[in-house]
Amino acid sequence: MDIDFWTRFADTPLKSGLGWAIALVYVVYAINLSFNRRAVSGTYRSYRSATIIKTLIWPLFAGYFFFAAIDLLTREWFGALLDATICVFLLRDWERYKDSDDWWKGKGKKLKKKLRSMFTASSPAMAGAGA
Repeated sequence: MDIDFWTRFADTPLKSGLGWAIALVYVVYAINLSFNRRAVSGTYRSYRSATIIKTLIWPLFAGYFFFAAIDLLTREWFGALLDATICVFLLRDWERYKDSDDWWKGKGKKLKKKLRSMFTASSPAMAGAGA
């Protein structure tokens, strides 16, 4: 793609709006990090903040990675370095909270089990499909 397109995109209100949205989500993420650090492990407060943290990590990572790529394409080195550093910190936090007790824990196995039971030939959902 033409670099001039990204230079024009970098000056649009769309990029500014996305930047503000990502910044506000990051503020909510940071507040929940402080709540989780103060909460006693195994309490509802810890469970709730860990759920919010794990829910917000991937959209934040995608947003900052996108902005880092745009900054690299438009040759804004400081912005690219800053966004890439935030991406590294988000990945570090994801590693830290990977084993925490939250709403997402075990959801993959439950979803896989439900999908497997839905698509097997002996399940009631598929019984009427052959008729």
